Amino acid sequence: MLVVATFDEADYCGRNQIYTALFGESVVPGSKNQDLHYHYSLLRLVEDTFELGDLGQYDADAPQITWIWKEN
Repeated sequence: MLVVATFDEADYCGRNQIYTALFGESVVPGSKNQDLHYHYSLLRLVEDTFELGDLGQYDADAPQITWIWKEN
């Protein structure tokens, strides 16, 4: 199971930083990343995790979120 919590109260002034936390048994606790990710990255995470394939739109080239998973 994966739970995603996003807090977006941006006013579009300056850097638009949005807090997103991912919770689940397979997620590395306390993992952080400062790379640019956006809502298509989150969509790609779901597509990749459940082997759904992409929509062939912006999600196909979105930066991947792969660094959160525990090693098996």
